[in-house]
Formats: sequence, C-alpha cells, structure tokens
Amino acid sequence: MDERIPIAITLLVLALPAGSVRAQQERFWIALNFDVAFAADGTTVVKVKEHPFDLRGRSLIEDEEVVSRLMREEEGAVRDVLLMFASDPTKVRYDVLSHFSLMENETVLCDALNRGEMDEFDGAVVLRLRVYLNTSEFLRDLGGGRYEVTVRDSFTSIDPRSWIDVISFEFGDGVEVVNFTWEPTSAHGPTQEGERYLLWENYNEPEAPDRYVFLLGLPNFVAARAGMEVSLSGRISGSEAVVEVVNRGGAGSVILRVSGGGEEQARKIYLEAGEVLNLTFPATAPTMTVQALSNGEVIAETTINVSEGEAGPEQAQGGGAGPPTWMDSVRAILLLSGVAAVVGAFALPGEGLEGEKEGRKGEDLMVVEV
Repeated sequence: MDERIPIAITLLVLALPAGSVRAQQERFWIALNFDVAFAADGTTVVKVKEHPFDLRGRSLIEDEEVVSRLMREEEGAVRDVLLMFASDPTKVRYDVLSHFSLMENETVLCDALNRGEMDEFDGAVVLRLRVYLNTSEFLRDLGGGRYEVTVRDSFTSIDPRSWIDVISFEFGDGVEVVNFTWEPTSAHGPTQEGERYLLWENYNEPEAPDRYVFLLGLPNFVAARAGMEVSLSGRISGSEAVVEVVNRGGAGSVILRVSGGGEEQARKIYLEAGEVLNLTFPATAPTMTVQALSNGEVIAETTINVSEGEAGPEQAQGGGAGPPTWMDSVRAILLLSGVAAVVGAFALPGEGLEGEKEGRKGEDLMVVEV
C-alpha cells in the first residue's frame, strides 16, 4: 500500500465574505499488487498492478484525474521495480514490455480499511517490465548453475509505512526451486504455495517481508557484461562528424570521445534503455575514431569516414590552411581565454561546472577546435 501526496482542491464559496476561501485536502491510497515471473535464462518479468482508493476504502479507478496522474508517474513506477533488484536503479538492465494502461479485466487485492481481510478492487493501472537478473545487485552465483536471488520490497525500503499488499512469484519451465525464505523471519510466510507458484498476501507492514530470498537453478543463465552495452556508427559530412549511439543495455551515462587530425573532443551523454541518439561534432580529419567509455573503460569503438560523394572537412572549409592571419590570432586568444575560464571554474570550489546537473543529453565536457 502506498500513500500519495495529497491533491489540493480549493473550493471558492460565494456565500462567504469576500476574500474567504475554504481549502480541502483529498488524500488517496494505492493498492499495490506485483506478479514476478522467473525464466530459466535469468530474465524476470514484473507486472505492476495499481488501484487507487480513498480514505473510506472506496475505489477511485473511475476518477480520470487520479488515474491520469498514476499513468504520468510511470517513470517513478519503473524506478520502484528496479529498486527491488538493486540499490542503484541505473545499474539494472530492463525492457518496458507494456506501458501503464488501464486494464478493466484485472483485479487488485488490498486490506483497504485495516480489518484483517482483503478487499477486491476491479480494474487496475498495469505496467510490465522485463528485468535482467545478471545486472541485479542482489544476486549471488553459488556455482553449478544455482543462484541466490533476492527481491526486496522497495516501498518498505524507502518508507516503512508502505508495503506491497500482494506479491506472487512464478517459476517458468526449466527453473528449479531449490529453496526459499524471507526476511525478517518474524514476517509471515506465503499464503499460497504451489509447485511453481508462491503468493504472499500482506495485511500490514510488520507482516510483510522486507526481502524474498530464493535459491534457484537457472540452467540457461547468461552472465552480465561489464558496464553498459552500446553500439556506434557514423559518417563525416562536410565539416561535421555525425555519430549514432544505440543503447542496447540499461539506462546510464557514457562519455563519447571523438578524435582525428591530432585533436580530441569528448562529450558526456545520458541514455535511456534502448535509446538511439544522434550527435554532431566538428570534423577535424577525413577519418576519425569514435569511442564510448563507461567507468573509465572503452566499451565500444568505431572509425568513421567521409561519406561517398560528399566533401571532406578540408574541402568544406575551402582548402588547406594558409599562413596565419590577424583573425587566426584573435581566434587563438579567444580559445586560450575559454580554456583559462574552464580551468578557473574547476579550480574554484563550489563554482563553475560542479553545480551543473549530471546526465543531461549533449552535455559538453571538452571540445577543442581550431
């Protein structure tokens, strides 16, 4: 169960004296049901089902404003799922299988009025993700194709007053369930237990486990690659180097480094899972090298050349370099001034680039041009 920030509704009452208003705070809660399905290859499909209700336990699924608000918070819902598998959600690789949508044929269970019995709500706002366990922080390789997989209640970890009302675990073909437990041991065990199915109905936070721990045999488990997974391609057209970056892994930041003609340019970019991003850099040579770096390591590299039938950087600029002119001197002075300003910004504590927001697309770290 999750309580959302109150929606403020201001009611203007004409019968009151001029300038008087009456403000009312409307609170609503969200019933949280999760279905977690493990596959033999180490992927896990998580289905999130949410149903809003008011303080009297009455359904708000027909309230368009409330439902629309839940759908707008999909990014937060994705984060909550990823936090079930890691302390840092940006480290978890995932795919969105279906975005938030209203499903009238779904049902959601919750002890809405704390009576010790589950209320059944018709309809749910549903989201489905595929999570790759090889990027989970809470996975331990025990050898022999067996793994300890921990799934935590991310809501309780953020706010002890919140918990997942109902969570089920399904184990697909080829998955061997060797053992399972939960933490703390004072929490209650599964309400239903089958050969390939476990269900917890949690009436309150003390009864709800903080962590669900499984010892599983995953014969087709694929080990994770280090860092992000990106591919690079591009071309040189006139005075521009055009680079395409395809993110085949989870969300995160990489540094794109482009070099050629004795010069180097670098740019930090943030990529969502599956995102394709096109960037342009000044072309400094007919052939240039492009590298993507994550955690200081090169994770992808390619060489780009002048496109067939197009002018290269030297032709686009009108030939080779001539003797220095007064304009070249001015450019050199301006370049040196810019470098001095950047160095000064890094040298002064609390000023300059340190206050910039991390992860903005196209954030320049350094661009050296002549």
